[in-house]
Amino acid sequence: MALETDPFTTEEEGPSEGEQALREAVDEHGEQLAAALEHTDEFEDLLETVVLVVSTADEDEIAHVVGSLTNLVAAADDLSSDEMTRLVAMAREDGDALADALSLLVDLQRDGSLEALLDTARTLSTLEVDDDAADGLNRLTAALGDAERTAEPVGPLGFARSLFGRDVRAGLGYLRALLRSLGA
Repeated sequence: MALETDPFTTEEEGPSEGEQALREAVDEHGEQLAAALEHTDEFEDLLETVVLVVSTADEDEIAHVVGSLTNLVAAADDLSSDEMTRLVAMAREDGDALADALSLLVDLQRDGSLEALLDTARTLSTLEVDDDAADGLNRLTAALGDAERTAEPVGPLGFARSLFGRDVRAGLGYLRALLRSLGA
C-alpha cells in the first residue's frame, strides 16, 4: 500500500504557517474561487506557467512559489468580504456613474480644488443648521444673485421712496426678525 505524499510537507515537519493559511483559505472559499476561475481563460494559462516553473524548480524556488501563492490566496480572501461583494455589485449596476464620479474627484484633485472643497465641507459640518436655516440661506444667496443682476444707482430720496414698496417692506421685516433673533 503506497502512502500518499504531500509535496508541501515532510515527515520531519508539518505544514508551514503559510501552507496552513493557504489550505484554510481554499477550504473556506473554495466554491467562490472555483466560480471566479470558471470565468477566465487567464487562469488556465497561469496554471500552465506555474506547472512549468515548478517542474523545473529546486526546493527553494518551490518554497518561494508556495509563499507567493499563499500571499495571493490571502489577498483573494481579503477581497471576498461582504464589503467587496457589495462594491462589485454596485460597480456592475452603476459603473458609468462611478467612473464619472471618480473622474470628477481626480479632476478636483489635479486642479487643487478637492482640499478646499473638503475644508469647506468640514466647516459646514460643524454648523448647527436646521431646515428653516438652510431655506433662509438658500433664499439669501438667491437674493444676492438677484441684487447683483438688477442693482441700479439710487439717491437718498429714491431710497426713501423704495421703502414703501412691498418687497422692500418684506425684506425689512425679515431683517428686523433676524436682528431680534440675534439679540435674544
